[in-house]
Amino acid sequence: MGDETPEDVAGAVVTARIDARTYSVFAERLRQLIEDFDAAEGEHGTVHALNVSLYPHKIDYGPIGKYELKKKQRLRVVK
Repeated sequence: MGDETPEDVAGAVVTARIDARTYSVFAERLRQLIEDFDAAEGEHGTVHALNVSLYPHKIDYGPIGKYELKKKQRLRVVK
């Protein structure tokens, strides 16, 4: 790794059954989060990427539960 300092990576994958109105509320909150993140751009600090998605989960992939992404552990299941 050289002189790189380790940094946290945060991420999660969760599912929930929601109605159209609730979807709209979350979609708007995500849009606002994206705008806030973009507005936080500065000259100093570390470059970070933000990725978000809210989509129909129509295929049964089995029990998804909640997954958290951590740099050292890669992907771990949180029950």
